[in-house]
Amino acid sequence: MRLARIKKGLGRLLHDEHLIDGFIEELKAEILGKESTEAVPAWVFKYGSAHVVVSLRQVENKAMITFAAPIIDIPKTKQKEFYRELLERNARSGGAYFVIDSTVPDTVLLEIARPAEGLDYVEFKNCLDTVGNMADLYDDELKRKYSIS
Repeated sequence: MRLARIKKGLGRLLHDEHLIDGFIEELKAEILGKESTEAVPAWVFKYGSAHVVVSLRQVENKAMITFAAPIIDIPKTKQKEFYRELLERNARSGGAYFVIDSTVPDTVLLEIARPAEGLDYVEFKNCLDTVGNMADLYDDELKRKYSIS
């Protein structure tokens, strides 16, 4: 199946806009019609000390693509200060935002989520780079500030 080959070679494909466009179309076709309990396609990209997980899922009959990076475990102390800082950073994050997702308990993620429909190479790469670069900066910074190893 072509999708398996594309998944395997995704790193090389990031440099070819036309192949990414085809890749995105196949991803949408793969995810639509799946039950939410089924495994979803996902890929991991490394940006410095951060890992960005790109995944697809179906939400209300739409294929959604999510770019998410685990940033920090929720600290046991100074939580009010911690949450306030995350909310303030969300206001100036350039499209990515800090979230707590029930599928990854007690961990703050940095995320961009959008419909896969209309996603092109430039936006795919922009979302990936935005989350990856911000996550690489914030994971270490927040861990130092809130004394989490």
